[in-house]
Amino acid sequence: RDRDDPKRSQPFEEPTRVAADPVAAAKSAVADESESKAKFEREKQTKKFDADGDDWFDYFADQAKNEGQQVESETALNFSLSEPSDDPHTIPPETLERLLDSGPEMVDMQEQFIVLDSRDREKAFEAADKVAELGEKAAEVLSLMFPGRVFLDRYQFGDDLPPVDQHGPVMHALVRLGDLSLPVAEAHLDESSNEARFYAVYLLTKLDAAPLLPKLFDRLFDRDQQIRRVAADLVLQYQSADAFDSSIRQKLRSELTAGDDVHITVAATLMAKLRDTDGIQSLIDAMDDSATPRVKLAVLNALTEITLHHWSSPYEWRQWWKKAKKQSRTEWLVDALDAADSDLRRRAYDEVQLIPGLELNYHPEQPGKLRKRAQKELTAWFEKAKAKQ
Repeated sequence: RDRDDPKRSQPFEEPTRVAADPVAAAKSAVADESESKAKFEREKQTKKFDADGDDWFDYFADQAKNEGQQVESETALNFSLSEPSDDPHTIPPETLERLLDSGPEMVDMQEQFIVLDSRDREKAFEAADKVAELGEKAAEVLSLMFPGRVFLDRYQFGDDLPPVDQHGPVMHALVRLGDLSLPVAEAHLDESSNEARFYAVYLLTKLDAAPLLPKLFDRLFDRDQQIRRVAADLVLQYQSADAFDSSIRQKLRSELTAGDDVHITVAATLMAKLRDTDGIQSLIDAMDDSATPRVKLAVLNALTEITLHHWSSPYEWRQWWKKAKKQSRTEWLVDALDAADSDLRRRAYDEVQLIPGLELNYHPEQPGKLRKRAQKELTAWFEKAKAKQ
Protein backbone atom coordinates (compact mmCIF):
# COMPACT_ATOMS: atom_id res chain seq x y z
CA ARG A 1 0.00 0.00 0.00
CA ASP A 2 2.98 2.25 0.31
CA ARG A 3 2.62 3.81 -3.12
CA ASP A 4 5.78 5.92 -2.93
CA ASP A 5 8.09 3.33 -1.40
CA PRO A 6 9.68 1.02 -3.99
CA LYS A 7 10.86 -1.23 -1.15
CA ARG A 8 7.28 -2.41 -0.71
CA SER A 9 7.08 -3.75 -4.26
CA GLN A 10 8.41 -7.32 -4.50
CA PRO A 11 6.94 -8.77 -7.70
CA PHE A 12 7.33 -12.42 -8.65
CA GLU A 13 9.88 -12.68 -11.45
CA GLU A 14 9.01 -15.32 -14.04
CA PRO A 15 11.85 -17.39 -15.53
CA THR A 16 13.31 -15.93 -18.73
CA ARG A 17 11.85 -17.64 -21.76
CA VAL A 18 14.23 -18.32 -24.68
CA ALA A 19 12.73 -18.54 -28.16
CA ALA A 20 12.94 -22.15 -29.39
CA ASP A 21 14.41 -23.25 -32.75
CA PRO A 22 11.32 -24.43 -34.74
CA VAL A 23 13.23 -27.30 -36.44
CA ALA A 24 14.65 -28.57 -33.16
CA ALA A 25 11.22 -28.25 -31.57
CA ALA A 26 9.65 -30.39 -34.32
CA LYS A 27 12.29 -33.10 -33.95
CA SER A 28 11.80 -33.11 -30.19
CA ALA A 29 8.03 -33.46 -30.57
CA VAL A 30 8.46 -36.49 -32.91
CA ALA A 31 10.92 -38.10 -30.51
CA ASP A 32 8.54 -37.54 -27.57
CA GLU A 33 5.66 -39.10 -29.47
CA SER A 34 7.77 -42.13 -30.47
CA GLU A 35 8.90 -42.60 -26.88
CA SER A 36 5.30 -42.42 -25.64
CA LYS A 37 4.16 -45.02 -28.21
CA ALA A 38 7.02 -47.33 -27.27
CA LYS A 39 6.08 -47.00 -23.60
CA PHE A 40 2.48 -47.71 -24.50
CA GLU A 41 3.47 -50.91 -26.34
CA ARG A 42 5.50 -52.08 -23.34
CA GLU A 43 2.64 -51.48 -20.92
CA LYS A 44 0.21 -53.07 -23.37
CA GLN A 45 1.83 -56.41 -22.68
CA THR A 46 0.81 -56.31 -19.02
CA LYS A 47 -2.56 -54.53 -19.25
CA LYS A 48 -5.88 -55.13 -20.94
CA PHE A 49 -6.70 -52.65 -23.72
CA ASP A 50 -9.67 -52.31 -26.04
CA ALA A 51 -8.95 -52.99 -29.69
CA ASP A 52 -10.73 -49.89 -31.00
CA GLY A 53 -7.72 -47.58 -30.61
CA ASP A 54 -9.27 -45.30 -27.95
CA ASP A 55 -6.87 -46.66 -25.36
CA TRP A 56 -3.94 -44.96 -27.07
CA PHE A 57 -5.71 -41.59 -26.89
CA ASP A 58 -6.65 -42.06 -23.21
CA TYR A 59 -3.13 -43.16 -22.32
CA PHE A 60 -1.55 -40.18 -24.07
CA ALA A 61 -4.04 -37.79 -22.40
CA ASP A 62 -3.20 -39.18 -18.96
CA GLN A 63 0.50 -38.75 -19.63
CA ALA A 64 -0.02 -35.12 -20.67
CA LYS A 65 -2.11 -34.46 -17.55
CA ASN A 66 0.57 -35.93 -15.28
CA GLU A 67 3.27 -33.85 -16.95
CA GLY A 68 1.12 -30.73 -16.59
CA GLN A 69 0.61 -31.37 -12.88
CA GLN A 70 4.36 -31.75 -12.44
CA VAL A 71 5.05 -28.43 -14.19
CA GLU A 72 2.34 -26.73 -12.11
CA SER A 73 3.86 -28.14 -8.92
CA GLU A 74 7.33 -26.92 -9.90
CA THR A 75 5.95 -23.47 -10.74
CA ALA A 76 4.18 -23.25 -7.37
CA LEU A 77 7.40 -24.23 -5.64
CA ASN A 78 9.39 -21.57 -7.49
CA PHE A 79 6.72 -18.96 -6.68
CA SER A 80 6.71 -19.85 -2.99
CA LEU A 81 10.49 -19.53 -2.88
CA SER A 82 10.35 -16.08 -4.52
CA GLU A 83 7.49 -14.82 -2.31
CA PRO A 84 8.49 -12.43 0.48
CA SER A 85 8.68 -14.29 3.75
CA ASP A 86 6.71 -13.33 6.84
CA ASP A 87 9.76 -11.32 7.85
CA PRO A 88 11.06 -9.89 4.54
CA HIS A 89 13.89 -7.84 6.13
CA THR A 90 13.21 -4.77 4.01
CA ILE A 91 14.45 -2.52 6.81
CA PRO A 92 16.66 0.20 5.26
CA PRO A 93 20.42 -0.52 5.51
CA GLU A 94 21.03 2.86 7.13
CA THR A 95 18.66 1.83 9.90
CA LEU A 96 20.70 -1.26 10.66
CA GLU A 97 23.86 0.85 10.66
CA ARG A 98 22.29 3.23 13.14
CA LEU A 99 21.35 0.29 15.37
CA LEU A 100 24.90 -1.04 15.36
CA ASP A 101 26.30 2.41 16.15
CA SER A 102 23.95 3.00 19.09
CA GLY A 103 25.41 0.57 21.59
CA PRO A 104 24.69 -2.98 22.79
CA GLU A 105 21.16 -2.18 23.94
CA MET A 106 20.10 -1.27 20.41
CA VAL A 107 21.90 -4.27 18.94
CA ASP A 108 19.89 -6.50 21.26
CA MET A 109 16.73 -4.85 19.94
CA GLN A 110 17.74 -5.24 16.30
CA GLU A 111 15.41 -8.20 15.76
CA GLN A 112 12.44 -6.21 17.11
CA PHE A 113 13.11 -3.40 14.65
CA ILE A 114 13.26 -5.92 11.82
CA VAL A 115 9.98 -7.53 12.91
CA LEU A 116 8.36 -4.07 12.63
CA ASP A 117 8.35 -4.73 8.90
CA SER A 118 6.73 -8.16 9.23
CA ARG A 119 3.67 -9.02 7.19
CA ASP A 120 2.21 -10.52 10.36
CA ARG A 121 0.27 -7.59 11.83
CA GLU A 122 0.11 -8.99 15.35
CA LYS A 123 3.84 -9.69 15.51
CA ALA A 124 4.69 -6.29 14.05
CA PHE A 125 2.57 -4.40 16.60
CA GLU A 126 3.97 -6.45 19.47
CA ALA A 127 7.46 -5.48 18.31
CA ALA A 128 6.34 -1.84 18.16
CA ASP A 129 5.41 -1.91 21.85
CA LYS A 130 8.84 -3.27 22.74
CA VAL A 131 10.66 -0.78 20.53
CA ALA A 132 8.81 2.13 22.11
CA GLU A 133 10.31 1.22 25.49
CA LEU A 134 13.69 2.45 24.20
CA GLY A 135 12.50 6.05 24.21
CA GLU A 136 14.46 8.73 22.34
CA LYS A 137 16.92 6.27 20.80
CA ALA A 138 14.05 4.43 19.18
CA ALA A 139 12.72 7.66 17.65
CA GLU A 140 15.96 8.19 15.71
CA VAL A 141 15.77 4.74 14.12
CA LEU A 142 12.03 4.90 13.52
CA SER A 143 12.56 8.15 11.61
CA LEU A 144 14.72 6.23 9.13
CA MET A 145 11.95 3.64 8.68
CA PHE A 146 9.15 6.23 8.45
CA PRO A 147 6.31 5.65 7.78
CA GLY A 148 7.04 1.91 7.78
CA ARG A 149 4.72 -0.87 6.69
CA VAL A 150 1.10 0.30 6.53
CA PHE A 151 -1.75 -2.18 6.94
CA LEU A 152 -4.62 0.20 6.09
CA ASP A 153 -5.50 2.01 2.88
CA ARG A 154 -6.09 5.60 3.94
CA TYR A 155 -8.11 6.36 0.81
CA GLN A 156 -10.84 3.79 1.52
CA PHE A 157 -12.05 5.48 4.73
CA GLY A 158 -12.92 8.95 3.45
CA ASP A 159 -13.39 11.35 6.35
CA ASP A 160 -13.66 8.57 8.93
CA LEU A 161 -10.00 7.62 9.24
CA PRO A 162 -8.94 5.20 11.99
CA PRO A 163 -6.47 6.66 14.53
CA VAL A 164 -2.92 6.93 13.21
CA ASP A 165 -1.54 4.37 15.66
CA GLN A 166 -3.71 1.69 14.02
CA HIS A 167 -2.26 2.19 10.54
CA GLY A 168 1.10 0.53 11.02
CA PRO A 169 3.67 -0.62 13.62
CA VAL A 170 6.09 2.26 13.09
CA MET A 171 3.30 4.78 13.59
CA HIS A 172 2.10 2.81 16.63
CA ALA A 173 5.55 2.97 18.20
CA LEU A 174 5.87 6.70 17.49
CA VAL A 175 2.53 7.42 19.15
CA ARG A 176 3.66 5.41 22.16
CA LEU A 177 6.75 7.63 22.37
CA GLY A 178 4.59 10.75 22.71
CA ASP A 179 6.23 14.13 22.16
CA LEU A 180 9.61 12.44 21.65
CA SER A 181 8.23 11.82 18.15
CA LEU A 182 7.83 15.53 17.33
CA PRO A 183 11.25 15.73 15.61
CA VAL A 184 10.28 12.71 13.51
CA ALA A 185 7.05 14.35 12.31
CA GLU A 186 8.87 17.62 11.63
CA ALA A 187 11.55 15.86 9.59
CA HIS A 188 8.97 14.37 7.21
CA LEU A 189 6.48 17.24 6.84
CA ASP A 190 8.09 18.48 3.63
CA GLU A 191 9.02 15.17 2.03
CA SER A 192 8.35 14.55 -1.66
CA SER A 193 6.42 11.37 -0.81
CA ASN A 194 2.68 11.88 -0.34
CA GLU A 195 2.58 8.98 2.13
CA ALA A 196 5.39 10.41 4.25
CA ARG A 197 3.82 13.89 4.35
CA PHE A 198 0.40 12.46 5.17
CA TYR A 199 1.66 10.36 8.07
CA ALA A 200 3.81 13.21 9.36
CA VAL A 201 0.68 15.38 9.59
CA TYR A 202 -1.55 12.57 10.86
CA LEU A 203 0.98 11.62 13.54
CA LEU A 204 0.64 15.15 14.94
CA THR A 205 -3.03 14.50 15.71
CA LYS A 206 -1.75 12.40 18.63
CA LEU A 207 0.94 14.85 19.76
CA ASP A 208 1.20 18.48 20.86
CA ALA A 209 1.47 20.12 17.43
CA ALA A 210 1.60 23.73 18.68
CA PRO A 211 5.39 24.04 18.19
CA LEU A 212 5.03 22.97 14.56
CA LEU A 213 2.21 25.35 13.54
CA PRO A 214 4.53 27.41 11.29
CA LYS A 215 5.57 24.30 9.37
CA LEU A 216 2.02 22.98 9.20
CA PHE A 217 0.88 26.06 7.31
CA ASP A 218 2.24 24.80 3.97
CA ARG A 219 0.40 21.51 4.39
CA LEU A 220 -2.89 23.44 4.34
CA PHE A 221 -2.23 23.86 0.60
CA ASP A 222 -0.75 20.43 -0.09
CA ARG A 223 -1.34 18.86 -3.49
CA ASP A 224 -2.87 15.84 -1.72
CA GLN A 225 -6.48 16.66 -0.79
CA GLN A 226 -6.53 14.33 2.19
CA ILE A 227 -3.41 15.96 3.62
CA ARG A 228 -5.04 19.39 3.25
CA ARG A 229 -8.13 18.20 5.11
CA VAL A 230 -6.23 16.57 7.99
CA ALA A 231 -3.93 19.59 8.30
CA ALA A 232 -6.89 22.00 8.40
CA ASP A 233 -8.71 19.99 11.07
CA LEU A 234 -5.48 19.87 13.06
CA VAL A 235 -4.55 23.56 13.01
CA LEU A 236 -8.09 24.63 13.89
CA GLN A 237 -7.63 22.88 17.24
CA TYR A 238 -4.87 25.34 18.19
CA GLN A 239 -6.68 28.67 17.86
CA SER A 240 -5.76 29.57 21.43
CA ALA A 241 -2.04 28.84 20.91
CA ASP A 242 0.32 31.81 21.20
CA ALA A 243 1.72 31.29 17.71
CA PHE A 244 -1.63 30.75 15.98
CA ASP A 245 -2.29 34.36 14.98
CA SER A 246 1.12 34.96 13.41
CA SER A 247 1.61 31.45 12.04
CA ILE A 248 -1.86 30.78 10.65
CA ARG A 249 -4.45 33.55 10.79
CA GLN A 250 -2.37 36.43 9.40
CA LYS A 251 -0.73 34.25 6.77
CA LEU A 252 -4.12 33.07 5.51
CA ARG A 253 -5.07 36.67 4.78
CA SER A 254 -1.85 37.09 2.83
CA GLU A 255 -2.71 34.07 0.69
CA LEU A 256 -5.74 35.92 -0.68
CA THR A 257 -3.35 37.94 -2.84
CA ALA A 258 -1.23 34.96 -3.88
CA GLY A 259 -2.92 34.76 -7.28
CA ASP A 260 -3.30 30.97 -7.10
CA ASP A 261 -6.91 29.79 -7.18
CA VAL A 262 -6.27 26.83 -4.88
CA HIS A 263 -4.49 28.96 -2.29
CA ILE A 264 -7.18 31.64 -2.32
CA THR A 265 -10.00 29.10 -2.12
CA VAL A 266 -8.39 27.19 0.76
CA ALA A 267 -7.53 30.41 2.60
CA ALA A 268 -11.06 31.77 2.26
CA THR A 269 -12.60 28.50 3.46
CA LEU A 270 -10.39 28.41 6.56
CA MET A 271 -11.00 32.10 7.32
CA ALA A 272 -14.71 31.32 7.29
CA LYS A 273 -14.23 28.52 9.81
CA LEU A 274 -12.21 30.88 11.99
CA ARG A 275 -14.91 33.59 11.70
CA ASP A 276 -12.06 35.97 10.92
CA THR A 277 -13.72 39.40 11.06
CA ASP A 278 -10.35 41.13 10.69
CA GLY A 279 -9.99 39.54 7.27
CA ILE A 280 -13.29 40.85 5.82
CA GLN A 281 -11.70 43.70 3.90
CA SER A 282 -9.13 41.33 2.37
CA LEU A 283 -11.91 38.97 1.32
CA ILE A 284 -13.88 41.78 -0.32
CA ASP A 285 -10.78 42.89 -2.21
CA ALA A 286 -10.27 39.32 -3.43
CA MET A 287 -13.58 39.55 -5.33
CA ASP A 288 -12.15 41.95 -7.91
CA ASP A 289 -12.76 41.64 -11.66
CA SER A 290 -9.71 39.42 -12.22
CA ALA A 291 -11.00 36.73 -9.85
CA THR A 292 -12.19 33.47 -11.41
CA PRO A 293 -15.75 32.19 -10.74
CA ARG A 294 -14.32 29.54 -8.42
CA VAL A 295 -12.53 32.16 -6.32
CA LYS A 296 -15.53 34.47 -6.24
CA LEU A 297 -17.79 31.68 -5.02
CA ALA A 298 -15.36 30.64 -2.27
CA VAL A 299 -14.90 34.24 -1.11
CA LEU A 300 -18.63 34.94 -1.21
CA ASN A 301 -19.33 31.86 0.91
CA ALA A 302 -16.65 32.93 3.39
CA LEU A 303 -18.06 36.45 3.70
CA THR A 304 -21.57 35.10 4.24
CA GLU A 305 -20.35 32.63 6.87
CA ILE A 306 -18.41 35.30 8.77
CA THR A 307 -20.88 38.18 8.57
CA LEU A 308 -24.23 36.36 8.37
CA HIS A 309 -25.14 38.79 5.61
CA HIS A 310 -25.41 38.23 1.91
CA TRP A 311 -24.53 40.63 -0.90
CA SER A 312 -23.80 39.83 -4.52
CA SER A 313 -21.23 42.36 -5.71
CA PRO A 314 -18.00 43.78 -4.25
CA TYR A 315 -19.62 47.23 -4.35
CA GLU A 316 -22.52 46.11 -2.13
CA TRP A 317 -20.12 44.48 0.28
CA ARG A 318 -17.98 47.61 0.50
CA GLN A 319 -21.00 49.80 1.17
CA TRP A 320 -22.22 47.48 3.91
CA TRP A 321 -18.75 47.18 5.44
CA LYS A 322 -18.36 50.94 5.84
CA LYS A 323 -21.10 50.87 8.49
CA ALA A 324 -20.87 47.31 9.77
CA LYS A 325 -17.17 47.37 10.68
CA LYS A 326 -18.05 49.42 13.76
CA GLN A 327 -20.35 46.63 14.99
CA SER A 328 -19.50 43.40 16.78
CA ARG A 329 -20.17 40.01 15.29
CA THR A 330 -22.67 39.26 18.04
CA GLU A 331 -24.83 42.07 16.65
CA TRP A 332 -24.69 40.47 13.20
CA LEU A 333 -25.75 37.18 14.77
CA VAL A 334 -28.73 38.80 16.51
CA ASP A 335 -29.78 40.49 13.25
CA ALA A 336 -29.59 37.19 11.37
CA LEU A 337 -32.18 35.58 13.68
CA ASP A 338 -34.84 37.63 11.89
CA ALA A 339 -33.20 37.98 8.47
CA ALA A 340 -35.43 37.98 5.40
CA ASP A 341 -33.18 35.31 3.87
CA SER A 342 -34.09 31.88 5.35
CA ASP A 343 -30.57 30.63 4.64
CA LEU A 344 -29.11 33.29 6.94
CA ARG A 345 -31.62 32.39 9.65
CA ARG A 346 -30.58 28.73 9.42
CA ARG A 347 -26.91 29.72 9.70
CA ALA A 348 -27.69 31.80 12.78
CA TYR A 349 -29.67 28.92 14.27
CA ASP A 350 -26.73 26.54 13.78
CA GLU A 351 -24.44 28.98 15.58
CA VAL A 352 -26.62 29.67 18.60
CA GLN A 353 -26.99 25.92 19.07
CA LEU A 354 -23.24 25.76 19.69
CA ILE A 355 -22.98 28.57 22.26
CA PRO A 356 -22.19 26.97 25.67
CA GLY A 357 -24.76 27.70 28.37
CA LEU A 358 -27.27 29.34 26.02
CA GLU A 359 -30.86 28.09 26.00
CA LEU A 360 -32.79 30.01 23.37
CA ASN A 361 -36.33 29.23 22.24
CA TYR A 362 -35.71 29.83 18.57
CA HIS A 363 -36.25 28.15 15.21
CA PRO A 364 -35.57 29.69 11.78
CA GLU A 365 -39.11 28.89 10.59
CA GLN A 366 -40.87 30.52 13.56
CA PRO A 367 -43.29 33.40 12.94
CA GLY A 368 -41.67 36.84 12.85
CA LYS A 369 -43.03 37.79 16.26
CA LEU A 370 -41.29 34.86 17.94
CA ARG A 371 -38.06 35.51 16.06
CA LYS A 372 -37.99 39.10 17.31
CA ARG A 373 -38.54 37.89 20.86
CA ALA A 374 -35.58 35.53 20.44
CA GLN A 375 -33.48 38.50 19.28
CA LYS A 376 -34.20 40.36 22.51
CA GLU A 377 -33.41 37.28 24.62
CA LEU A 378 -30.10 36.71 22.81
CA THR A 379 -29.10 40.37 23.15
CA ALA A 380 -29.77 40.23 26.91
CA TRP A 381 -27.80 36.99 27.21
CA PHE A 382 -24.75 38.53 25.47
CA GLU A 383 -24.91 41.65 27.69
CA LYS A 384 -25.09 39.51 30.81
CA ALA A 385 -22.15 37.35 29.64
CA LYS A 386 -20.11 40.48 28.88
CA ALA A 387 -20.78 41.91 32.32
CA LYS A 388 -19.36 38.77 33.94
CA GLN A 389 -16.07 39.09 32.12
